Amino acid sequence: MKKLLFLFALIGTISAANAQFLKFGLRGGVSSTQLKVDDVVKVINENNQEVALELATNTPLGFHFGGFAQISLGGIFIQPEFLFATTGSEIKITNTGAAYDNITREAKQRNFRIDIPVLVGMKFGPARLGIGPVASFNLLNKDEFSDIVSEVAANNGQSNTSETLFKTAVWGAQVGAGLNIFGKIALDVKYEFGLSKLGDGMKVKGQDINFNQRSNQVIFSVGYMF
Repeated sequence: MKKLLFLFALIGTISAANAQFLKFGLRGGVSSTQLKVDDVVKVINENNQEVALELATNTPLGFHFGGFAQISLGGIFIQPEFLFATTGSEIKITNTGAAYDNITREAKQRNFRIDIPVLVGMKFGPARLGIGPVASFNLLNKDEFSDIVSEVAANNGQSNTSETLFKTAVWGAQVGAGLNIFGKIALDVKYEFGLSKLGDGMKVKGQDINFNQRSNQVIFSVGYMF
């Protein structure tokens, strides 16, 4: 009987230790994307004229949800996440060619992707500070930007051969601060830097149009740990 009680006590102690060492949970939140693009993109239209497009960006909200884990090793934590995320941008495009002076249109971009960030850092009681990489894998892209560039290349017509060259996977880095409340609720605020370009530009009517497009984000998440 004593051996049986000792065995149950040992199992309980190991379970409690594992609960402190490793926790799993679900989380969701919002993000504000700060898209960085070249200031000007140049297009050659069907009349062999160069048309300059001046670009400016807005920052709409994105959303994410998925699972995460927290691994505690003394005063150090490791937090991997697996998230389904949407990000987007609004690009104001102003035609500055002679035939298009000061015509401004707005193009919306929306990206659906999987994000896998891993934060590593220090714990200060319930508070956390961390830094780490994030890998993003594109699932689907909706892009009005290429449609507008296609119209310019077709001299205000419509080209059916436009394609934005998004990359399948991109890399970034995150820095963040978090707070665990009652050992169950995990609050996180993070800033993400885009380390690689979102794509290689676009191809319109056989014309390669290259531009630099990177994405930074401010991210707020709320998680519940089981």
